[in-house]
Amino acid sequence: MSTTTGVNKVILLGEVSSLPVTKNANHNTGYWAFTVATLEMVKKGRDKTVHTENHQIKVTADISQYVIERLQPGNKIYIEGRIETSSFVDNKGIKRYDTCIIATKIEFPEMAIAS
Repeated sequence: MSTTTGVNKVILLGEVSSLPVTKNANHNTGYWAFTVATLEMVKKGRDKTVHTENHQIKVTADISQYVIERLQPGNKIYIEGRIETSSFVDNKGIKRYDTCIIATKIEFPEMAIAS
């Protein structure tokens, strides 16, 4: 009998685009939420243009103060984590989906170079 497993792994290298805010999840487990922007060149016809993708990031509330202090818009950031999709019903009764990245590792490349 074989078992099938999957891989849910995300690696992002981008820029912090929003200040972190603290939020509460179910059962009083808190987390920090912020946005990271990644840029890529895409071809549209004969031209190349920049495409920006904004990623919603969540990290557990027990993350170190060192990381929180460096989550400033414009700072380069490296993130490893996993994708998580949740659903909710909006005020009109329509089921909606929200996808975010649960960060398990965060580094600041420019600060490592400066050290």
